[in-house]
Amino acid sequence: RNEELLALARKSLERYKTLSESEEFNRYGMEKLRSDLLEAALDFYATLAHQTGESETARADRGDALYRLGWTYSQLGRLDQARESLNTSLTIYRELESEFPTNLVYARSAASAVVSIAEMLNDSRDSAAGELLAESRRRVQALRLKDPQGLDATLRLAYLTTLEGERLWQFRQYQRRSRQCHRTGTGR
Repeated sequence: RNEELLALARKSLERYKTLSESEEFNRYGMEKLRSDLLEAALDFYATLAHQTGESETARADRGDALYRLGWTYSQLGRLDQARESLNTSLTIYRELESEFPTNLVYARSAASAVVSIAEMLNDSRDSAAGELLAESRRRVQALRLKDPQGLDATLRLAYLTTLEGERLWQFRQYQRRSRQCHRTGTGR
């Protein structure tokens, strides 16, 4: 019975996330409704994040709930809470990734958490974003090697490249990096 309820909760959360990211939901004039719905989701995610259990599934569910909680906090502009939730999610997924190295879901989830934290830091012009962007790139490149036909890793690498470019632009390092790449003949 509990597993059925958790499966229903997971399905509902996935549907909610899809709807909350939709173009219609992000249109001008929908800000109040979007904010109210995100606030309502916080309680649900927080409840799921505080569920106990040390089985692989329970920890993965907790990691996912914390990731979604962090994403929701970031959408509401609560960046300290977002970072805390995302960091805790990342810790859980790193542990699962270490214990179950053949399960690519954990590697992808850890990469998603790192990318989200890096993006948040990059947006706030925090210099710590550089290290996390580099870790993100390493993680996504490793995923791409494990699944060369997977489009997800390729798209994430393209996105990370834009974040890195934005970071270089923010710190006025773009021209220096461009000259360095040109001299060495690398795009990295």
